[in-house]
Amino acid sequence: MTEQNIELIQLGSLLFLSAYHIILFFQVRRFHYLYLGLLGLLILIRATLVSDGSGLMYSLIPSLSHITGHRIEGHMAYGVLVVAPMFFNDLYRYKSLEKYVRFFQLEGLLFFVVDLFIPNDSYKLFYLLTHNIFNISALGSIVLMVVIVARAMKEKKIGSKYIFCGLAICSVFAIGEVLKKSGWAPNFETQGPNLLNSGILLLFFFQSIALSAIYANSFKENELLNLGLEERVSSRTEQLSKSNLIRERFIKIMSHDFRAPMISLKSMLSLVVSNSISKQQSIELSKQIGVSLDRSLNMLDDLLEWSKASSESKVKIFKENIDLKKMISEVISFYEEIALIKSIQLKFKPGKHKRILVESDTNSTKVVVRNLVSNAIKFTENGGIIEVGFMKKGRTVEIFVADNGIGVPDTMKESIFEMESENRRVGTNNEKSTGVGLALCKDLVNQNGGKIWLEDNSPNGTIFIFTLNLSS
Repeated sequence: MTEQNIELIQLGSLLFLSAYHIILFFQVRRFHYLYLGLLGLLILIRATLVSDGSGLMYSLIPSLSHITGHRIEGHMAYGVLVVAPMFFNDLYRYKSLEKYVRFFQLEGLLFFVVDLFIPNDSYKLFYLLTHNIFNISALGSIVLMVVIVARAMKEKKIGSKYIFCGLAICSVFAIGEVLKKSGWAPNFETQGPNLLNSGILLLFFFQSIALSAIYANSFKENELLNLGLEERVSSRTEQLSKSNLIRERFIKIMSHDFRAPMISLKSMLSLVVSNSISKQQSIELSKQIGVSLDRSLNMLDDLLEWSKASSESKVKIFKENIDLKKMISEVISFYEEIALIKSIQLKFKPGKHKRILVESDTNSTKVVVRNLVSNAIKFTENGGIIEVGFMKKGRTVEIFVADNGIGVPDTMKESIFEMESENRRVGTNNEKSTGVGLALCKDLVNQNGGKIWLEDNSPNGTIFIFTLNLSS
């Protein structure tokens, strides 16, 4: 293959790659693609005019004089001095180096403007005076471009190592071209204008590899972003579904489970007020009214706490040091009279611990213990036994509520703490259940940094256990 054929292949490749990058700029609006495309075109036009090349431009335009062609070649070289640093500066922006990029821009434009207005008869003198200055500037711009890409590679920017390889090879060819044209190295001889052409083609090649690496990384990031969006959409959909379930359950409870006890209370009060019953019956009825009011207030507290815990804003947790024994004793004292109605023994077993401090929110912890004790009474037969206690386990405390009641059906065990299922059933004395107590307990225990679970104790009742962290 002749040297001319090699040059034509190079020029065709340069034309194709330059056009590709300019088109790419209009697609993605990234200026470094435009600068690289223009750089390729400038070197392409220069290669058709150099004296030791094929002189393709003179063949295409026979009327073109050699002095005009030489001046156009110079204009293309000045353009390379301007555009090449701009490409690397836009690819990897460093404000501290931008002033040097502007220097070469101004210098290249100055060369171009002066060259444009110099008469033909004075051009040879101008060329002799500025030739070495331009060659030194060209070497300086190469150093600047290497510094920019080296810094990008040090910072491990995507594709920078490929760009550095391409620039390093292209720089060797460019320096060879400078040595060849300047005469600074008399023993340096090459044939044909293939040096700079080959260098820029290799830069295009490595830039394409870098572009592939950037696209591959962007594709991976988009996949992760889409996955994250899908997870957020799924989570949001689940939250909305749960909110709808919460709203429907809340309305149902308020319209039936809470309204019904209020109607019963009203009926009992009417009997007391009407004096249609004896004094002893009034006393007994008043006790029942008190118990019923306590249950209704507890139900209302549960509903309010559950509504807050189930909302997006969540309950505000204020952790403090709680005397666990004292707090549980208060809850048990409250439920002793209710347990007595069913002749249930309510026992507190704190073990040998005189005083244990846990780090938790007082109100929410009371709600959890109260719900577990209330459920135990509700689902324990008359004459049964309920035990409440706690024990240390490392840096946590396990609080348990155990009963010998009717237990939990197998169908409910997996979803006992969830709102997605109907976890409602009546107690051993037909006590009503809202089905929200254990869901509330789970939310509150989690927010206090603990866990809650059901110990399998069938057929001997249930054991509910939850944990809290010891105070540090």
